[in-house]
Amino acid sequence: IDGRAAWDTTCGPLLTEPARQIELLQGRRRERGIMRSPSFAMLAALFAGCAASMTANAQTLDKISRSNQIVVSYREAAVPFSYLLTPHKAVGFSMDVTEAIVDDVRKVLRRPDLKVAYVPVTGQNRIPLLVNGTYDLECGSTTNTSARGKDVAFSINYFYAGTRLMAKRASRIGDYADLAHKAVVTVGGSTNEKTLRRQLEAQHIDAEVVLTKDYADALKIVADDKAAALALDDVLLYGLR
Repeated sequence: IDGRAAWDTTCGPLLTEPARQIELLQGRRRERGIMRSPSFAMLAALFAGCAASMTANAQTLDKISRSNQIVVSYREAAVPFSYLLTPHKAVGFSMDVTEAIVDDVRKVLRRPDLKVAYVPVTGQNRIPLLVNGTYDLECGSTTNTSARGKDVAFSINYFYAGTRLMAKRASRIGDYADLAHKAVVTVGGSTNEKTLRRQLEAQHIDAEVVLTKDYADALKIVADDKAAALALDDVLLYGLR
């Protein structure tokens, strides 16, 4: 399976409330991971050495302290960041970062017995569930954008990626122009969807955009020849291979 790029740079965990302004590198900078309320600025500081405001930190940390529990979300098929190893065990790079953050929260709150609860999220519900307080922290594959920064706060960047296309070799698809009059699939509500639509519009390409709720579903659509290509972060595409 081959791919061609349309770059939209990425990276690292989330919280809620307006986040810090995002620098622009080449394309749109994207940061992976989330936490409820500005408090994640502090949690990021715990493992990244950043400065944080005590006022901003209070909301989520107080909630965690009162309940003696931190609720963490995960993705079920975001290889290599967060994916299910067994039906009830999520693993991956972002999950490792999550464990480090949780350990630091235990130290800050002086609660070595702090409990951790895990909830699965999708590309469609990860932001709403964070905003409404269903969970406190996400370390997954969420892109840091200025629009999302109005509702949630991101940690410092820890990964960068770009939107690329994956297609079967036999399809001879090498770039966006080759998608004309074909179907291309991506995950609904993702920055990949926005990038894909922007590229198709800019290049005046008439292609059908098919949306799924997660990465594994999108890959199956290409495998079953119901779409000619899959648009996704390059590192996630590599994980799906």
